[in-house]
Amino acid sequence: MTRTVYPTVEELIETNKRVLREIRVKKADRHHVLSKASLEGALQRTKAERGDIYDKAAVLLTVMSLGF
Repeated sequence: MTRTVYPTVEELIETNKRVLREIRVKKADRHHVLSKASLEGALQRTKAERGDIYDKAAVLLTVMSLGF
């Protein structure tokens, strides 16, 4: 079984910055972190999720889409 490697809060923030540089949907789109603590909480919930990598990805995306 392969080891799951989780992104850090800093890696998630940097990925968000890169995506917004590459794909601008609206002129007003900009990078902004509302709460690093909430982002860390989302990562912790993802790590605690039972299941495979797809289950964990679904949890992370769901939690983040709800504004953490």
